[in-house]
Amino acid sequence: MATRTPLTDTGAPCPQNIQVERISVASDGTEVNGFSIDAAISANGRFVTYQSVASNLVPDDTNGSGDIFLYDRKEGTAERISVASDGTEGNFFSSGPSISANGRHVAYESFASNLVPDDTNGSEDVFVVSTDYWLV
Repeated sequence: MATRTPLTDTGAPCPQNIQVERISVASDGTEVNGFSIDAAISANGRFVTYQSVASNLVPDDTNGSGDIFLYDRKEGTAERISVASDGTEGNFFSSGPSISANGRHVAYESFASNLVPDDTNGSEDVFVVSTDYWLV
């Protein structure tokens, strides 16, 4: 898995003509209505995963909790991946995403109890999602 490192102010001068791309925007390009944090990027730079509490990144986000998203920089699309196999949104908070070097797997933590069958421990669990479904 790729390492997540918080960004800090190094005090170094900013290079000229640096390209900055904001990926936490709604699917229609509008401003999101909540914060996004904990980004991790695949080794080739194509895929970014992050956590967001915004409810307008994707349609039908009504759980009122933090979700995990996968952004494809090549296609310019974001998908919510902290969902059950049938697409049902998680019923509680998900956080801490990390992504494999090739972008094919995302790991994250969640207190949601409906992402897999028989999750009755009442505790936060760790999940791994294959992104192949979203990348076809």
